[in-house]
Amino acid sequence: MIVIAPYPEGFKLEQTALSYYYYNTGSNIPAIVQRKHKLALKHYQTVKEWCKDNLQGPYDINLEDILHDGIRVRLSVPEDIAFFQLKWLT
Repeated sequence: MIVIAPYPEGFKLEQTALSYYYYNTGSNIPAIVQRKHKLALKHYQTVKEWCKDNLQGPYDINLEDILHDGIRVRLSVPEDIAFFQLKWLT
């Protein structure tokens, strides 16, 4: 089952090609793009740590799961799905 942890406060990424961002951090990337990608990466790290600490079954999350609307997580245990929704969708 695939679930999404939305970004806080209605935040949305306009450009999700993070590989461009990570490989070109030294170039002239506009400040607003840098700020948004840093916020997305911070949320990704928060979700990843929460999954590590709280989920009981196998799950999958990686950098390609940073999406326009939030962070995608693949879950396999039904109890984890309910727990995830209580944390991230309320």
